[in-house]
Amino acid sequence: CCEDFEYENLRVSYVTGLLFYLDGEEIWNYLACLYGLNKNDFPEIKSRPDENLWHLEKTGKIELYLNLFELIDHSTGNPWLDTVNCRGGEWYEWDEQTINFLAESHKDALDILEKTSLLDGLIEANPKDVLLDLISLWNEGRLPERENQRLTRVEKRFTDKSL
Repeated sequence: CCEDFEYENLRVSYVTGLLFYLDGEEIWNYLACLYGLNKNDFPEIKSRPDENLWHLEKTGKIELYLNLFELIDHSTGNPWLDTVNCRGGEWYEWDEQTINFLAESHKDALDILEKTSLLDGLIEANPKDVLLDLISLWNEGRLPERENQRLTRVEKRFTDKSL
C-alpha cells in the first residue's frame, strides 16, 4: 500500500490478478518474460467484471479464481487482507476481544493465502489457459468452453484437493 510493486517479490497469482485492477502494461511485460505470454494473444480485459461474477458458486478452480479477485479487490472480508491503509492498526481497540478477533482473522488470512499458492501451481503448469480462464470469468462470468477440456495432472491435483 505504501510503495510500488516489485513483481518478482510477489506470488505469480497475485501479479496476474493485478492485470484486472491496474494498467497492465508492466504486468504483461513481466508475464511475457516469465512465460512468453503476449497480450495480443488474449481477449481485452474489461474495465469492470461481469455483473454475475460475485454470485458464482465457489467450487474447484472457480473458487481459486474468485479468491484471487477478492484478494486483489480487498473484498475478502478479512481485515489482514482488506486493509489498504498502512496505518490500519489505528482503527482497532487494544482489548482482549479485538486481539482475539485479529488472531482468528490472521489464521483465516493464512488459509486464503495458502489457496493462492494452489493457483500459483496452476499458473506455473499452464499459464496461458489459466489466464484465459481468468479473463473469461472476469469478462463473461463463466469459464471458457474449450474443445479439449482435459485437465492437466497439476490441475487434477489441485482441483481434487478439498479447498
